[in-house]
Amino acid sequence: MAATTQSWKEMQPRQKAAVIMMSLGGALLLCAAVFGVFPGGRAPAQEPLTAGQTGDEARLAATLSAIKGAGQVRVMITYDTAAPPEAAQALGDNAPGQQNIKGVLIVAEGAEDLFVRAALLQAAQTVLRVPANCVDVFVSG
Repeated sequence: MAATTQSWKEMQPRQKAAVIMMSLGGALLLCAAVFGVFPGGRAPAQEPLTAGQTGDEARLAATLSAIKGAGQVRVMITYDTAAPPEAAQALGDNAPGQQNIKGVLIVAEGAEDLFVRAALLQAAQTVLRVPANCVDVFVSG
């Protein structure tokens, strides 16, 4: 039995409305999946700072924990203290994001999964603009 297709001009108004509604519904579902509208896609609420943790570390940890499978994430960022004094004065003492980053340590529950580990590494490199050899990812436990 051969399948028959109707052109848009041959469709009844009711059929056209059904096609439009199904197309819009599919587009909405696609947008919702891409932009993380579903409950699993929401970024977790920021946790309060722990002792010795900077705001940059807390923000990065909250962002990394939103990666699927990462679980709870902790971050430590070390800065190059050997930066020239004139650079530190120009940036001000309260500009850690502008200082040279020496290393990044990420400890995550889901880091045993190689895909999660790679995603954490890539995300940290992107956010902090550091090479891969400055970032280490470990499994918490």
